[in-house]
Amino acid sequence: MALARVLQSPRGLDNRHDPVTLCREGVCYLAAAYNVDVERRVCRRKGYRKVVDLPGHSPYPYFGGCLFVSNGRLMLLSPDYSYAVLRTGLHDSAMSYATVFNRVYYSNGYENGYVENAESHPWEVGEYVGPDTTRVFSDPPTGHILCLWNGRMFIAEGSTLWYSEPFAYHAYDLGRNFVPFSSRIRMVIGVADGMFVSDEHTTYALVGSSPEDWFVRKVAGYPAVEGTALHVESSRIGDGSLPPGIYAMWMSARGICLGGLNGYFRNLTEEHIKCPAGTRGTALIRDGRYITIVW
Repeated sequence: MALARVLQSPRGLDNRHDPVTLCREGVCYLAAAYNVDVERRVCRRKGYRKVVDLPGHSPYPYFGGCLFVSNGRLMLLSPDYSYAVLRTGLHDSAMSYATVFNRVYYSNGYENGYVENAESHPWEVGEYVGPDTTRVFSDPPTGHILCLWNGRMFIAEGSTLWYSEPFAYHAYDLGRNFVPFSSRIRMVIGVADGMFVSDEHTTYALVGSSPEDWFVRKVAGYPAVEGTALHVESSRIGDGSLPPGIYAMWMSARGICLGGLNGYFRNLTEEHIKCPAGTRGTALIRDGRYITIVW
């Protein structure tokens, strides 16, 4: 009996179209792909193993280990998988982080602070240093998203995006330094010449070198999935033909999206993949692949 080649190489997943309409030989899309990676050939996805017998969420890299939250405690996991408690009594909400040199600032919408030398410290306004001014500076708002961009700390609190004084991450003029949005902010991520921000309904590009110079443009009539935004080098995207630089990538209500210079926006997967509904998730880049979980 002669053998017939059924599948030469998969092009990826396509769950948007009727499986009957997908080709059945040669280079085809797959109608379903569970726990596999698809690149030139289909192979089983790498697994995982338990390293700490402790529930946790909101991991963030910290000098070879990571910070995470467990049962209302901010924890530090060391490279040898031992762990230490840095702070207790926290609300068990998702934590957002931003790194400034040796400091990692954190905030979860209820409490905030920063970690330095493996210790947690209060994040307060401190003493003003600079020219005489009548402006009033306040403690940083306790927001649910942090983003460091162009020498300022941006803090999303509800539907308001606050930002610090330049290179003064403890000083906030709450009467001036903010940008309002129409609903709760789900994403804030910077690129070289601006930021991408999503609320519960819309995704925007904010193009310019500072908030005072921003040109705001709607790039998508649907929101990002909170917790899935990250940076990726252009050489790791597609065939590497994009202009060099650091891009923003995130999961949205309609697929994986890419943001770049001058408000560049592209939905990478909408044509072939119908995404599950969800408002929150997490994501990582592993072996050149963007992997996300949505709930």
